[in-house]
Amino acid sequence: ELFSVRMAAQKHEQAFSFGPWIVTVRKSPMMNSKERERVEQEMDLPLPEMVFADNFLQIGHKAGFGIRFVAMDALKLVNNKEDSLKVADAEVWQKTRESSVGINNVIRPFDWTYTNQYIGTMYCLPDAEPISVEPTDEKIDVEKLKEPERINFYEEACLFEDELADNGIAL
Repeated sequence: ELFSVRMAAQKHEQAFSFGPWIVTVRKSPMMNSKERERVEQEMDLPLPEMVFADNFLQIGHKAGFGIRFVAMDALKLVNNKEDSLKVADAEVWQKTRESSVGINNVIRPFDWTYTNQYIGTMYCLPDAEPISVEPTDEKIDVEKLKEPERINFYEEACLFEDELADNGIAL
């Protein structure tokens, strides 16, 4: 069952339910400059060019638990203290500019690609039975995933985006 709800302030939610599961996607405008400044100070991290703080993708169960993907939780896992990545041609570029004063001075080191290990945020509603996440030896049945099936629901939720100073794009 597919349903859609338009919310205040240009927020739009779309959901699809199947059995005991419901997939919900919210899309909204990007973060305003005032909110952006506040969050940058709190996180001590220059934010990507576009942050969609109210967007999310959520997979929930009727028992009250699920997983949600949100921008702020992902950005909290970005290394905000060091720039450990180098562009492939960075060394060649630097050699051509060795005489430039201050070329190696990094004013604000951070992972400018916004790479992180975010795998989603588990949640459990207050009135739901508590859940725990435990390691398992169970495997996903890859052969089952290869079986062709009709796609009942498709949606995309952009959490943040940056053009990486013309060195690619981070989504």
